[in-house]
Amino acid sequence: MASLSVHVLDTAHGRALAGVAVSVRDGAGTVVGAGVTDADGRIAALAPDLTVGDHTVAYELAGVFPDGFLRAVTVAVRLEEDRHHHLPLLASAWSATSYLGT
Repeated sequence: MASLSVHVLDTAHGRALAGVAVSVRDGAGTVVGAGVTDADGRIAALAPDLTVGDHTVAYELAGVFPDGFLRAVTVAVRLEEDRHHHLPLLASAWSATSYLGT
């Protein structure tokens, strides 16, 4: 099985972003993992038992950037290997980027 963790960083203030709700859906749209980032901006075991294939990871930003332009960020990913995957999000109230981490 594949697994997924996340880390959210506030690029405007240079710190981890706690309190971000994150969910993972499989290719059929079923929620297969959900959590809220801790004080270090991490969810270590967001989805510990994923199948290989297409998934979407949704980061809800409205709660942490109430006056921001970005309300949520959804990243569509394809997990091609049975291994651990790490998906950081670098975010501010106005922009976001993500990448496959280690």
